[in-house]
Amino acid sequence: MSLIDTIVISEARTCDRAEAGVRKFWQRSREETMFLPVQAVGELRQDLELIRRRGDLSQGLLLEGWLGMLIRDFGDRILAFDADSSQVWWKLRPLSPHNPVDRQIASIALISDLTVVTRDIANFEETGVRLLNSFVYELRQKPIQNFFTPTSSFPSSFYFRRLNGRSPCRWRVGPGVFPHSPGSV
Repeated sequence: MSLIDTIVISEARTCDRAEAGVRKFWQRSREETMFLPVQAVGELRQDLELIRRRGDLSQGLLLEGWLGMLIRDFGDRILAFDADSSQVWWKLRPLSPHNPVDRQIASIALISDLTVVTRDIANFEETGVRLLNSFVYELRQKPIQNFFTPTSSFPSSFYFRRLNGRSPCRWRVGPGVFPHSPGSV
């Protein structure tokens, strides 16, 4: 079971141009085992708005459609930052005051016993969360800190499963890959 960081979902959007490790992760994971933190939705929205503000309206429209499809496809697999997560987050903050959003994502993963899939391993290592660098397809786990015990019923081990030949690019419309187009970000 995995919690997908923003950088991985953004890279997966590039489909065949995505890093080999990201494609491999997507191909070997089942949809129902992949979760998205609400922070990723917010970061994607922020990026979309920055693209619009710089005047690239066509790319903004494409990304708006992609983000809507992403939210619809993940649906109830978008995990909120709730009261339990906030308690764990405050325990993680003293480890490093930097990257508070990554600490929130780590809190959600610890509460739900999920592996964080990211390229930004260094931002998460001190938290004790299981990590998968999908860009090099490497699983890491540091011991969970003494102050936290997972309370979820999810299994504690991480499994990769074949996705029955499904492409890592689920968000396609019309001819070609959506929303990538020549000159897009």
